[in-house]
Amino acid sequence: MRVEIQSHNLPMNHILRDCMAYRLEAALRRFSGRVRRVSLNLSDVNGPRGGEDKRCRVDVQLEHGAPIRTEGRGRDLLAVVTEVAQRASHSVAREVDRRRDWRA
Repeated sequence: MRVEIQSHNLPMNHILRDCMAYRLEAALRRFSGRVRRVSLNLSDVNGPRGGEDKRCRVDVQLEHGAPIRTEGRGRDLLAVVTEVAQRASHSVAREVDRRRDWRA
């Protein structure tokens, strides 16, 4: 599973980047055989004005099928990434179950 992280208008250091990649990998680990790529897109919507302005979008590309997109917003960037990673894990689980039911 390959994790790509892109940030727009947000200062990032390698420690924060590694922590975010770890949280995504941990949330999706059980699907590692089915996940081709995970793309994390981060942006600061309001800039220096503050508020719930950190936007996180996760696109999970499975081996077969369309990407699964999950989004979230919040003040704390790491908390938003954790929340969106968990929701992405649930979405991938639903898609895997749906495909399993379809094949049966």
